Amino acid sequence: MPQIITVMLVDDDPNTLDFLEAWLTDHCDLPYRFQILGKARSGNEAIKQLQNVQPDLMILDLNMPETSGMIVARFAKTLSPTPRILLYSGYDDLLEWQDTAHEHIRGYVIKNSPIEKLEMAVEKILAGDIFWDPLVYYHMHQKSRVARKPLVWNEDLTEREQEIFTLFCNGHKQTQMAKELDLSTNTIKTHLRNICQKANCADLEQLRQILF
Repeated sequence: MPQIITVMLVDDDPNTLDFLEAWLTDHCDLPYRFQILGKARSGNEAIKQLQNVQPDLMILDLNMPETSGMIVARFAKTLSPTPRILLYSGYDDLLEWQDTAHEHIRGYVIKNSPIEKLEMAVEKILAGDIFWDPLVYYHMHQKSRVARKPLVWNEDLTEREQEIFTLFCNGHKQTQMAKELDLSTNTIKTHLRNICQKANCADLEQLRQILF
Protein backbone atom coordinates (compact mmCIF):
# COMPACT_ATOMS: atom_id res chain seq x y z
CA MET A 1 0.00 0.00 0.00
CA PRO A 2 1.43 3.43 -0.94
CA GLN A 3 2.84 5.59 1.84
CA ILE A 4 0.49 8.42 2.83
CA ILE A 5 2.04 11.90 2.57
CA THR A 6 0.08 14.70 4.22
CA VAL A 7 0.25 18.06 2.48
CA MET A 8 -0.64 21.70 3.08
CA LEU A 9 -1.01 24.02 0.07
CA VAL A 10 -0.53 27.77 0.49
CA ASP A 11 -1.15 30.24 -2.33
CA ASP A 12 -3.22 33.38 -2.71
CA ASP A 13 -4.37 32.22 -6.16
CA PRO A 14 -7.30 29.77 -5.85
CA ASN A 15 -6.60 28.37 -9.32
CA THR A 16 -3.11 27.37 -8.23
CA LEU A 17 -4.50 25.67 -5.13
CA ASP A 18 -6.98 23.72 -7.24
CA PHE A 19 -4.29 22.77 -9.75
CA LEU A 20 -1.92 21.48 -7.07
CA GLU A 21 -4.64 19.55 -5.29
CA ALA A 22 -5.86 17.91 -8.51
CA TRP A 23 -2.32 17.04 -9.55
CA LEU A 24 -1.32 15.51 -6.23
CA THR A 25 -4.51 13.54 -5.66
CA ASP A 26 -5.32 12.38 -9.21
CA HIS A 27 -2.44 12.85 -11.66
CA CYS A 28 0.88 12.55 -9.83
CA ASP A 29 2.92 9.48 -10.86
CA LEU A 30 4.94 9.27 -7.64
CA PRO A 31 4.48 6.13 -5.50
CA TYR A 32 2.67 7.92 -2.68
CA ARG A 33 -0.90 8.66 -1.71
CA PHE A 34 -1.19 12.37 -1.02
CA GLN A 35 -3.68 13.59 1.55
CA ILE A 36 -4.44 17.33 1.55
CA LEU A 37 -4.72 18.48 5.18
CA GLY A 38 -5.35 22.10 4.39
CA LYS A 39 -5.39 24.85 1.77
CA ALA A 40 -4.66 28.45 2.71
CA ARG A 41 -5.00 31.58 0.60
CA SER A 42 -2.87 33.81 2.83
CA GLY A 43 0.13 33.58 5.11
CA ASN A 44 -1.97 34.39 8.15
CA GLU A 45 -4.43 31.64 7.31
CA ALA A 46 -1.57 29.18 6.80
CA ILE A 47 -0.07 29.96 10.21
CA LYS A 48 -3.47 29.54 11.82
CA GLN A 49 -3.95 26.14 10.17
CA LEU A 50 -0.45 24.99 11.11
CA GLN A 51 -1.37 25.32 14.75
CA ASN A 52 -3.83 22.44 14.28
CA VAL A 53 -2.35 20.21 11.55
CA GLN A 54 1.09 18.66 10.98
CA PRO A 55 1.73 18.12 7.27
CA ASP A 56 4.69 16.14 5.98
CA LEU A 57 5.03 18.52 3.05
CA MET A 58 4.08 22.14 2.43
CA ILE A 59 3.95 23.65 -1.06
CA LEU A 60 4.23 27.35 -0.36
CA ASP A 61 3.89 30.52 -2.41
CA LEU A 62 6.34 33.29 -1.56
CA ASN A 63 4.75 36.55 -2.66
CA MET A 64 1.48 36.93 -0.76
CA PRO A 65 -0.17 40.03 0.72
CA GLU A 66 0.28 40.87 4.40
CA THR A 67 2.30 37.80 5.42
CA SER A 68 4.93 36.45 3.02
CA GLY A 69 5.81 32.84 2.44
CA MET A 70 9.14 33.28 4.23
CA ILE A 71 7.33 34.31 7.42
CA VAL A 72 5.18 31.18 7.13
CA ALA A 73 8.34 29.13 6.61
CA ARG A 74 9.95 30.61 9.71
CA PHE A 75 6.85 29.78 11.75
CA ALA A 76 6.84 26.23 10.39
CA LYS A 77 10.40 25.85 11.65
CA THR A 78 9.07 26.05 15.22
CA LEU A 79 6.81 23.03 14.74
CA SER A 80 7.64 19.48 15.68
CA PRO A 81 7.82 17.67 13.40
CA THR A 82 8.78 20.39 10.92
CA PRO A 83 7.19 20.01 7.48
CA ARG A 84 9.42 19.85 4.46
CA ILE A 85 8.81 22.94 2.37
CA LEU A 86 8.78 23.36 -1.38
CA LEU A 87 8.60 27.00 -2.45
CA TYR A 88 6.41 27.43 -5.53
CA SER A 89 6.51 30.95 -6.88
CA GLY A 90 6.08 32.91 -10.08
CA TYR A 91 9.19 34.92 -9.21
CA ASP A 92 12.77 33.71 -9.51
CA ASP A 93 14.54 36.65 -7.86
CA LEU A 94 12.95 37.07 -4.41
CA LEU A 95 15.47 35.22 -2.26
CA GLU A 96 18.89 36.08 -0.89
CA TRP A 97 21.65 33.53 -0.23
CA GLN A 98 20.90 33.50 3.50
CA ASP A 99 17.36 32.32 2.79
CA THR A 100 18.70 28.92 1.72
CA ALA A 101 20.04 28.38 5.25
CA HIS A 102 16.61 27.28 6.48
CA GLU A 103 17.07 23.51 6.40
CA HIS A 104 13.35 22.83 6.25
CA ILE A 105 13.09 24.73 2.93
CA ARG A 106 14.05 21.90 0.63
CA GLY A 107 13.38 23.31 -2.81
CA TYR A 108 12.11 25.98 -5.16
CA VAL A 109 10.13 25.50 -8.37
CA ILE A 110 9.05 28.39 -10.58
CA LYS A 111 5.38 28.43 -11.50
CA ASN A 112 4.56 27.39 -15.07
CA SER A 113 7.55 25.05 -15.09
CA PRO A 114 6.87 21.67 -16.74
CA ILE A 115 4.93 19.37 -14.48
CA GLU A 116 7.86 16.94 -14.67
CA LYS A 117 10.02 19.45 -12.83
CA LEU A 118 7.45 19.86 -10.06
CA GLU A 119 7.15 16.09 -9.77
CA MET A 120 10.93 15.68 -9.62
CA ALA A 121 11.14 18.31 -6.88
CA VAL A 122 8.54 16.56 -4.72
CA GLU A 123 10.21 13.20 -5.30
CA LYS A 124 13.64 14.47 -4.25
CA ILE A 125 12.32 16.35 -1.22
CA LEU A 126 10.42 13.34 0.09
CA ALA A 127 13.56 11.25 -0.37
CA GLY A 128 15.49 13.68 1.86
CA ASP A 129 17.22 15.50 -0.99
CA ILE A 130 16.85 19.08 -2.28
CA PHE A 131 15.69 20.58 -5.57
CA TRP A 132 16.32 24.24 -6.42
CA ASP A 133 15.66 25.70 -9.85
CA PRO A 134 19.04 26.83 -11.27
CA LEU A 135 17.55 30.20 -12.28
CA VAL A 136 16.82 30.96 -8.62
CA TYR A 137 20.43 30.20 -7.71
CA TYR A 138 21.59 32.43 -10.57
CA HIS A 139 19.65 35.43 -9.31
CA MET A 140 20.83 34.90 -5.73
CA HIS A 141 24.42 34.83 -6.99
CA GLN A 142 23.90 38.03 -8.99
CA LYS A 143 22.53 39.78 -5.89
CA SER A 144 25.58 38.72 -3.89
CA ARG A 145 27.82 40.45 -6.47
CA VAL A 146 26.23 43.87 -5.95
CA ALA A 147 28.79 46.23 -4.45
CA ARG A 148 28.13 47.21 -0.85
CA LYS A 149 27.74 50.83 0.13
CA PRO A 150 31.11 52.05 1.41
CA LEU A 151 31.46 53.15 5.01
CA VAL A 152 32.18 56.89 5.02
CA TRP A 153 33.03 58.63 8.28
CA ASN A 154 32.01 62.25 8.63
CA GLU A 155 34.08 62.63 11.80
CA ASP A 156 36.98 60.74 13.35
CA LEU A 157 36.25 58.28 16.14
CA THR A 158 37.62 58.96 19.58
CA GLU A 159 40.01 56.42 21.10
CA ARG A 160 37.19 54.95 23.20
CA GLU A 161 34.86 54.80 20.20
CA GLN A 162 37.56 52.97 18.23
CA GLU A 163 37.77 50.36 21.01
CA ILE A 164 34.00 49.90 21.02
CA PHE A 165 33.82 49.82 17.22
CA THR A 166 36.45 47.07 17.14
CA LEU A 167 34.45 45.00 19.63
CA PHE A 168 31.29 45.63 17.60
CA CYS A 169 33.02 44.37 14.43
CA ASN A 170 34.09 41.26 16.33
CA GLY A 171 30.48 40.48 17.17
CA HIS A 172 30.51 41.47 20.85
CA LYS A 173 27.17 42.26 22.44
CA GLN A 174 26.71 45.47 24.40
CA THR A 175 26.85 43.66 27.75
CA GLN A 176 30.13 42.03 26.72
CA MET A 177 31.57 45.38 25.69
CA ALA A 178 30.56 46.91 29.01
CA LYS A 179 32.20 44.09 30.96
CA GLU A 180 35.41 44.12 28.93
CA LEU A 181 35.82 47.91 29.07
CA ASP A 182 34.46 48.26 32.61
CA LEU A 183 31.71 50.64 31.49
CA SER A 184 27.96 50.73 32.01
CA THR A 185 25.70 49.46 29.24
CA ASN A 186 24.17 52.93 28.99
CA THR A 187 27.61 54.37 28.29
CA ILE A 188 28.16 51.71 25.61
CA LYS A 189 24.82 52.59 24.02
CA THR A 190 25.77 56.27 23.95
CA HIS A 191 29.09 55.51 22.26
CA LEU A 192 27.42 53.23 19.72
CA ARG A 193 24.88 55.93 18.93
CA ASN A 194 27.72 58.41 18.35
CA ILE A 195 29.52 55.87 16.15
CA CYS A 196 26.38 55.47 14.02
CA GLN A 197 26.10 59.22 13.61
CA LYS A 198 29.73 59.52 12.56
CA ALA A 199 29.24 56.67 10.07
CA ASN A 200 26.14 58.30 8.55
CA CYS A 201 24.00 55.38 9.69
CA ALA A 202 20.52 55.67 11.13
CA ASP A 203 21.02 52.80 13.56
CA LEU A 204 23.13 49.75 14.39
CA GLU A 205 21.23 47.55 11.94
CA GLN A 206 22.21 49.80 9.03
CA LEU A 207 25.80 49.80 10.25
CA ARG A 208 25.77 45.98 10.39
CA GLN A 209 24.44 45.79 6.82
CA ILE A 210 27.32 47.91 5.54
CA LEU A 211 29.98 46.06 7.53
CA PHE A 212 28.79 42.51 7.12
